[in-house]
Amino acid sequence: MLPAINRLPSTDVSPLLRHGKRIRENFFDIVYSTRETGARFGFVVSMKVDKRATGRNRIKRLLREAVQHLLPDFSRGIDCVIVARGKVGNSRETTESMLRNSFIKIGVL
Repeated sequence: MLPAINRLPSTDVSPLLRHGKRIRENFFDIVYSTRETGARFGFVVSMKVDKRATGRNRIKRLLREAVQHLLPDFSRGIDCVIVARGKVGNSRETTESMLRNSFIKIGVL
Protein backbone atom coordinates (compact mmCIF):
# COMPACT_ATOMS: atom_id res chain seq x y z
CA MET A 1 0.00 0.00 0.00
CA LEU A 2 1.20 3.49 -0.79
CA PRO A 3 2.12 5.68 2.18
CA ALA A 4 -0.50 8.30 3.03
CA ILE A 5 1.72 11.17 1.87
CA ASN A 6 1.87 9.61 -1.61
CA ARG A 7 -1.90 9.22 -2.04
CA LEU A 8 -3.81 11.81 -4.02
CA PRO A 9 -6.96 12.87 -2.13
CA SER A 10 -10.21 12.18 -3.98
CA THR A 11 -11.06 15.90 -3.95
CA ASP A 12 -7.98 16.57 -6.11
CA VAL A 13 -8.69 13.87 -8.71
CA SER A 14 -11.47 15.61 -10.69
CA PRO A 15 -9.64 18.95 -11.12
CA LEU A 16 -6.52 17.10 -12.19
CA LEU A 17 -8.45 15.03 -14.75
CA ARG A 18 -9.93 18.24 -16.20
CA HIS A 19 -6.84 20.45 -16.26
CA GLY A 20 -3.82 18.13 -16.16
CA LYS A 21 -1.49 17.16 -18.96
CA ARG A 22 -2.14 13.74 -20.47
CA ILE A 23 0.10 11.04 -21.86
CA ARG A 24 -1.44 7.96 -23.52
CA GLU A 25 0.06 4.51 -23.44
CA ASN A 26 -1.31 1.18 -24.67
CA PHE A 27 -3.04 0.13 -21.47
CA PHE A 28 -3.34 3.32 -19.43
CA ASP A 29 -3.41 7.11 -19.51
CA ILE A 30 -1.38 9.23 -17.14
CA VAL A 31 -2.86 12.60 -16.25
CA TYR A 32 -0.34 14.69 -14.34
CA SER A 33 0.61 18.07 -13.02
CA THR A 34 4.03 18.98 -11.65
CA ARG A 35 4.43 20.34 -8.14
CA GLU A 36 7.28 21.51 -5.97
CA THR A 37 7.86 18.48 -3.75
CA GLY A 38 6.52 14.99 -3.26
CA ALA A 39 4.72 12.60 -5.54
CA ARG A 40 1.01 11.84 -5.10
CA PHE A 41 -0.89 9.22 -7.06
CA GLY A 42 -4.48 8.25 -7.72
CA PHE A 43 -5.82 5.29 -9.69
CA VAL A 44 -8.99 4.98 -11.77
CA VAL A 45 -10.30 1.77 -13.34
CA SER A 46 -13.72 1.98 -14.94
CA MET A 47 -16.30 -0.74 -15.41
CA LYS A 48 -15.50 -0.74 -19.13
CA VAL A 49 -12.16 -2.35 -18.29
CA ASP A 50 -13.64 -5.12 -16.14
CA LYS A 51 -17.22 -5.56 -14.96
CA ARG A 52 -16.20 -7.35 -11.78
CA ALA A 53 -14.98 -5.35 -8.79
CA THR A 54 -12.38 -8.01 -8.06
CA GLY A 55 -10.83 -7.52 -11.50
CA ARG A 56 -10.77 -3.73 -11.17
CA ASN A 57 -9.25 -3.95 -7.69
CA ARG A 58 -6.56 -6.34 -8.94
CA ILE A 59 -5.55 -3.86 -11.63
CA LYS A 60 -5.39 -1.06 -9.04
CA ARG A 61 -3.26 -3.23 -6.74
CA LEU A 62 -0.82 -4.00 -9.57
CA LEU A 63 -0.53 -0.32 -10.46
CA ARG A 64 -0.11 0.71 -6.81
CA GLU A 65 2.60 -1.85 -6.19
CA ALA A 66 4.49 -0.85 -9.35
CA VAL A 67 4.35 2.83 -8.37
CA GLN A 68 5.50 2.00 -4.84
CA HIS A 69 8.63 0.34 -6.25
CA LEU A 70 9.31 3.43 -8.39
CA LEU A 71 8.85 6.00 -5.58
CA PRO A 72 12.53 6.24 -4.52
CA ASP A 73 13.53 7.09 -8.11
CA PHE A 74 11.35 10.20 -8.48
CA SER A 75 13.44 13.34 -8.84
CA ARG A 76 10.63 15.93 -9.01
CA GLY A 77 7.21 16.38 -7.49
CA ILE A 78 4.13 15.28 -9.38
CA ASP A 79 0.39 14.86 -8.89
CA CYS A 80 -0.65 11.93 -11.04
CA VAL A 81 -3.79 9.96 -11.85
CA ILE A 82 -3.31 6.69 -13.69
CA VAL A 83 -6.42 5.72 -15.67
CA ALA A 84 -6.45 2.09 -16.78
CA ARG A 85 -7.80 1.56 -20.30
CA GLY A 86 -7.37 -2.20 -20.48
CA LYS A 87 -5.87 -5.19 -18.76
CA VAL A 88 -2.58 -3.77 -17.54
CA GLY A 89 -0.56 -6.97 -17.23
CA ASN A 90 -0.17 -10.08 -15.20
CA SER A 91 2.92 -9.18 -13.21
CA ARG A 92 4.27 -6.22 -11.32
CA GLU A 93 7.50 -6.27 -13.32
CA THR A 94 5.82 -5.69 -16.69
CA THR A 95 3.53 -3.03 -15.23
CA GLU A 96 6.49 -1.35 -13.55
CA SER A 97 8.52 -1.26 -16.78
CA MET A 98 5.59 0.31 -18.68
CA LEU A 99 5.14 2.94 -15.96
CA ARG A 100 8.88 3.61 -15.78
CA ASN A 101 9.01 4.36 -19.52
CA SER A 102 6.01 6.70 -19.20
CA PHE A 103 7.51 8.59 -16.24
CA ILE A 104 10.79 8.94 -18.13
CA LYS A 105 8.85 10.54 -21.02
CA ILE A 106 7.26 12.95 -18.56
CA GLY A 107 10.66 13.75 -17.09
CA VAL A 108 10.15 12.95 -13.42
CA LEU A 109 12.44 9.88 -13.24
